[in-house]
This record gives sequence, structure tokens and C-alpha cells, in this order.
Amino acid sequence: MSATLQQYWLVLQQTPVFEPGVLLLLTLVLARYAALPLQYQPWPLLRLLAERVAAKVNKASDSPAQQRLAGMLALLVVVVPLLTLAWTFRHLSEWPAGFDALLLYLCLDHRHFSSQVATIAGSLQRQQLQLAKDQLQPLVRRDCGQLSATGLAKAGIEVLAQRQLRHFAGVLFWFLVGGALAALLWRLLVELQQAWSGKITQQRVFGSAIGWVSRLMLWPVYWLQGALVALLFRFIPSVRYFRASQQAGLPAAERWYLSAWSAGLQRNLAGPVMYQGVKIRRERIGPQQAPELADLLLAQVMEQQVQRAQWLLCCCAVALILLYQWPHSL
Repeated sequence: MSATLQQYWLVLQQTPVFEPGVLLLLTLVLARYAALPLQYQPWPLLRLLAERVAAKVNKASDSPAQQRLAGMLALLVVVVPLLTLAWTFRHLSEWPAGFDALLLYLCLDHRHFSSQVATIAGSLQRQQLQLAKDQLQPLVRRDCGQLSATGLAKAGIEVLAQRQLRHFAGVLFWFLVGGALAALLWRLLVELQQAWSGKITQQRVFGSAIGWVSRLMLWPVYWLQGALVALLFRFIPSVRYFRASQQAGLPAAERWYLSAWSAGLQRNLAGPVMYQGVKIRRERIGPQQAPELADLLLAQVMEQQVQRAQWLLCCCAVALILLYQWPHSL
């Protein structure tokens, strides 16, 4: 009996999907429950680098064409050397699968934002609105100074949904599609898009290149993640809210994703926002009722349920591939 088990174990280890599949699942668990503290993450350094590059090459006196070209060149100058360095280290590594898992772990920093949203919810529970505004402001580009408790709850929900999409679902999607380097590329683009946001007037033209590439890579993630959220909670209302959101002023993929969250919470999302003192009017997505503190707390539960579902889907995918690759002679 022990010899048979040992034989199966040896065959299991030789199956191509076994090692990377197990490392993937363990990395997802580790990123959720033992995330790297913010002070040890490389992303603040990347944001600082991006801001200094923009300060050097993004001149207000330049023409729009020059600003656009500067944005494209800045994107290449930052991304290409980092990807080349990661590619070199991977090929020099004696354990490429372990190096891939390490890159994935570094890219999955969504837990930090979940904790920040929980801190904001705690401030709202204590009715410390100004403190909640101060805690929310570093997470968004919009102006938070005039937000009410309802506005803070809605903004917190949207931060939770968008960060979960970009810092978890997007990273996982591109890791599965193109490997660790594709996940790293996506994660670099997320940080650069935050640093060179087109929502800021001075960076609107300069950040057009990074904005276009990011939207292109995020497009399938929006649809797939929106479908998962809709199937987990309320699919029919999600479709109904999406069809009614034509005037929301957002791309269709983003409207679908927010419609799924709106249906799950049964509260409206999106709507008017203010950037640099200028109010941008947009239609709300979802029902008439606006979110409150209780809905922000519910959104945190939903986010955890979505991540559990993604982990289970990865488990099922690894198991199916393992069965497909299993030797038929055994």
C-alpha cells in the first residue's frame, strides 16, 4: 500500500501543473492572510520614481503632441528596464516557479487597501467624518473635502471594488494568461496610471498613453470579474442596471462591473464626482437608494466572498488540468 502511494506521489510531482499550481494556491492564501507590510513593498518607490520622471519631462509649456510623446517615452523608460531585470533574474534562478510565486506575492498587495477601507469604516462608525475624509483622500484622486457620510460610504465601496479588481483580479488574470512577467507588467501599469492619472489636468495629455494601455489590459478583467460578482449575488438586476446605465459617463466594461456591485448591495454607485474643484456630472448606476455605512461593511464581506470564489475556481482549474495531464497508464 505504501509503495503504491509513493508511486502516485512521484507521478504527481512529475505532472507539469503540480508545482506551479500548488505555488499559485499557496501564494494567494499568503497574500490574503500574511501580506507584505507596506513599508517593505516596492510600489511606493515606483510611485516616487514615476512622479520624478513626470516632473522632469511633463512640461506645461510643451505642445499636446510633445506631452503625448513624452508620456509614451516615459512609460517605456520605466517599464522596459524593470521587466528586463525581472526576466534576467528569472532565467538565472535555479527555481523559476518559486521566482514566479515571489513576483506574484509582491504584486498582490490588495490586502493593504482592504485594511484601509476597514479603517475608514471604523471612523464612520465613530462619526469622525473629517478623519474618514483624511483617510480616504490618499486612496482616490477625487476631492473628498465636501463628501457627506453617504458620499464617504459610496467612495469607500468603489475604492474596495476597484482596488480588488486592479490589485487582485487583474494581477491573477494576467498571471494565468501570460505568467509572472505579464502580472508584473500589469502591476507596473497600475502604479504608473495612479501616478500619471489623466484625471489631473496637468497630466491629462501626458498620461494618455498609460491610460490607453491600462484600459486595454483591464477590459477583459472588468467583464470577467463583473460576471463573477453578478453570478455570486444578483445576476438579473446586474443586467438590468447595466442596460439602464448608458448615461453614466463610463466605459461599458466598467459600467458592467459597477452594475454587478450595485446589484449585490442593492444601492447605487458612481454618480457626480469632483476633481480639482470641478464637478463632473454623471448618472448613478443602480437603484435609487444611496449606500450607507452598513453597505460599506457589507461590501467588505462581499469582497471576501469574491476572493474565496476566485481561490476555489483556481483550485478547480488546477485539479482539472492535473486530471488531464495524469498518465493514463496508471
